[in-house]
Amino acid sequence: MTYYPSLARPSQNPNIPDNDSSAASTSSYAQTIVSPTTSSQEILVQSCQCLAVVVFAVEEFESSCNSGNRIELDGIIAYQKEAINSCRSMGDCSSCMPRRENIMLLILMIEKIVAACGRVVALYRDSSPDWPELLLGDYEINSSMEWEQLIRVLILLQLKALTELLADLKMMGTSVLRERQTTSLVQAEARVSELERDMHAI
Repeated sequence: MTYYPSLARPSQNPNIPDNDSSAASTSSYAQTIVSPTTSSQEILVQSCQCLAVVVFAVEEFESSCNSGNRIELDGIIAYQKEAINSCRSMGDCSSCMPRRENIMLLILMIEKIVAACGRVVALYRDSSPDWPELLLGDYEINSSMEWEQLIRVLILLQLKALTELLADLKMMGTSVLRERQTTSLVQAEARVSELERDMHAI
């Protein structure tokens, strides 16, 4: 079977309904009916789609890591990057972050990303795919060793992005984060550091 690299993968629009009940229910949560008396600030908060985008991206990433899916590591890393970036966008959203329940849900989604990252590292350690040739400008990648090093760097870059996201969330402080949420972030940070060490040891 011919394999085509998927480092640049178009994203599916999370606003298009599908059969995923979890994503649909979260999208329903993120969209509330706006009454005629709703203020402009409330309309902005209620119409924000960040949470639906995050849930969709995280579920896509988790699904790509399942052993039953025939997706190569470069495709999985593309989903991984999209999930992390969507969480970053939500964390930067002035409409989402003032709401404590959104912070709680964002941390929950990040915990799911961290767990999936563990599967990515395991797949990298255990896999020996037959990579296709790839051109990076004038440079041709045509050996397994080159592909392995490229994929390794991409995984480490995503783990670094996740570490930075966790650090930024921790900086919110106790005025925003509850003790349980702070503990979850610390544990997630420790797990990502462990995965980075594993990648360097492979």
